[in-house]
Amino acid sequence: MSGYTAEKKNTGVERSAPRAQEDSIPLVEDVPAEKPKDPRVEPAGEDASSVPAAGSAPEEPECRFALTALARRLGFETADSPTAYFTDGVQTKDEESFWTALNSKAESLLLMMRAADGGDPFSADMQLEIGLSRDWLKAWGLLLPPIGDGSALTLGDLRRKTEAAGVCSGVDVDLLETTLDEKAYFRVFQLAEGKAAVNGTDGRVEELFPREKRATIEADEKEIVDFKNLNWLQCVNKGDVICNIFPPTQPEDGCDVGGNIIKGKTGLEPRLPRGKNIALSEDGAKLVAETDGQLAFAGNAFKINPVVYIDGNIDSAVGNLDVVGSINVKGNVLEGFTVRATGDIQIFGSVVGATVEAAGDIKINGGVNGGTVSAGGSLITKFIENTNAEVTGAITAENIINSSVVCGEKITAVAGKGAIIGGSVTSFKGVEAKVIGSERNLATKMVVGCDPQLSQERLALKAEVAALSKKADETRKSIRYLEGMEETGPAQQQLLGKLRLDFSVTNMNIAKKTARIQTLEELLQGDGYQIVASHIYPPLIVTMGTITQHFLDESRMSRIYKADGDIHLGMK
Repeated sequence: MSGYTAEKKNTGVERSAPRAQEDSIPLVEDVPAEKPKDPRVEPAGEDASSVPAAGSAPEEPECRFALTALARRLGFETADSPTAYFTDGVQTKDEESFWTALNSKAESLLLMMRAADGGDPFSADMQLEIGLSRDWLKAWGLLLPPIGDGSALTLGDLRRKTEAAGVCSGVDVDLLETTLDEKAYFRVFQLAEGKAAVNGTDGRVEELFPREKRATIEADEKEIVDFKNLNWLQCVNKGDVICNIFPPTQPEDGCDVGGNIIKGKTGLEPRLPRGKNIALSEDGAKLVAETDGQLAFAGNAFKINPVVYIDGNIDSAVGNLDVVGSINVKGNVLEGFTVRATGDIQIFGSVVGATVEAAGDIKINGGVNGGTVSAGGSLITKFIENTNAEVTGAITAENIINSSVVCGEKITAVAGKGAIIGGSVTSFKGVEAKVIGSERNLATKMVVGCDPQLSQERLALKAEVAALSKKADETRKSIRYLEGMEETGPAQQQLLGKLRLDFSVTNMNIAKKTARIQTLEELLQGDGYQIVASHIYPPLIVTMGTITQHFLDESRMSRIYKADGDIHLGMK
């Protein structure tokens, strides 16, 4: 084994300690060096195993390295360079330490051989020099030939020396045997190699949404840019995946050449950017939205705001809003802008010539003048003027003036002036107001007791029945024409059969839709609902069910209702 020291391990084996740099390697300077013939070690003479004894004093060539001087003294031609021993040269600190130890060993042998010059011949057995990396993941070997009457070693001897050096795992026995058989002296070979531990990778989070969405202006299909659509909100729905989570991987343990297990490190769990209204999926692989709303990133976490708060007006600085959830606007909605929400909308100011649509309730503290309002729930506002309003629930307002209003429940205008003047008002469950019409005799139309959706369905069905009836008449004419032909071929017979089938199917559809129309007309009779007002100004045009009546006289404390198939005016 080599003469350099080693660090103790739990196997009782000593690990090599770093040695000096190349400039501290012992030199042999006796005779001028001969020019090497080959960078690899080659034995001089026919039999490399015949190494001269040290009884005489041969001339030693001048060499930079003691290992080269030893090789040449023993009759091996080798270059005076580390590349003659290491295939790729000395590249690491560990290889440098082994190279230093090899030269120290060679220097010791040279000193003993010189001491024996002129006396008894010097002899030494074959030796296996072993070097270890500091992490014990690699072991190198180098065979020194027997000197003089020294004995050669067997493969078993080499295995025992290897184990004695603490190298008992990952030994390349085949390479060791080949090196011995080929008498490849003065050549460094990799004796053993361990397996490095593989640390687990840290877990990570894949964010599927940007942390900050900037306003973007996009062109439509006609390449027209609407500068009111700033698209600065990130809308998400309940159940949407916000992040994918990849857990840390498990480590793989390694083993050094001493047979010691090297434990790998487990990867770290990722930090989850989980904020308000964000849930962890059951399998722990995703962060998902717990509710509808707008996604935001703050405080190193994603969160979902079910309500969007706008401190000022809906104007060019904010742009149009299309929100999943609800909207709360402190100011006004200015002309030309659009506000949509899948939840509720509350506006503390007024709506002027804008579009406001909500799947839930709409509350406008100021009022609406111009534009369109649509609510899946109820509408509460101070006034409605020059506006198209369609509301599934109830409508409560102080004034409704010159507007087209459709209400699925009841319209109430009893606060303030409580006036409904001009326009068209449709309410399924009746109307209650202080004043209907005005002294200027502006016509006001009211439809009561008719569900707007049912009424629209009835009109659509009537249009479909008319189209089907026209188709049936044309089909009937074609059938009669073909039946009246004196001679008909296979093609005409096939066409006739198809027309008869179409005629039958069309009549079935007509019957089905006609039955639905009759059902809707019964539902739309308007019985049970009424119009109540303290003061009515003519002209007032009232439709209840299928009956329409004009009221041309002024009346007070009035109640308009349907009874006995007719519309009546009574006292409130």
